Amino acid sequence: MPKKLKKTLTSNTAFAEFSNVYKEYVGKEYVVATFIGREISMLKKAIDNNDYYTILCALYESLRKNGEKASIPFTLGGLSYYLPDCKRPDLYWEVLTNPSPSSKLLWRSLIRLETKWFPKSSDKQAYSNIVTKLEVEYGQKAIQKTLA
Repeated sequence: MPKKLKKTLTSNTAFAEFSNVYKEYVGKEYVVATFIGREISMLKKAIDNNDYYTILCALYESLRKNGEKASIPFTLGGLSYYLPDCKRPDLYWEVLTNPSPSSKLLWRSLIRLETKWFPKSSDKQAYSNIVTKLEVEYGQKAIQKTLA
C-alpha cells in the first residue's frame, strides 16, 4: 500500500519557501546573513511560538518593505512589525504567493468582514462562504472558522 505524501511544515520548508519567494521578488538567490543552522533554528523557535503561515507571511511582508535587505534574522528580530493581522494566515499566504483577481477580491472582502466592529449574523455567514470559496480555490480542506 503506497504511503501518502504529506507536506510537512517545518523550519526547513519555511526556509526553502522564503528562499524561493526571495528569488522571485528580488531576482537573486537568498544569501544567508549568518550561519544557516542559526537561521533555521530561529525559524523553528518562531514557528513554535506562532503559526507556520504567520511566520511565512511576516517574512513576505519584510521582503516587500525592505527588498534586498530583508533577511530571516532581521525579520524575526522585529517580528511584531511584520506579523499579519488576520485570522487565516494560511489563506493569506496562498493569496500572496498565488494571486488571482478573484482571490484578491475575496480576500479584501474577507478582511473587511474580519475588521467589522459589530458583525451581524449575515456577516458571519458571508465570512464562512468567502472562506469556503478561498479554500476551494486553493484546494485546502474546508475548515470553518467563524468570527469571534
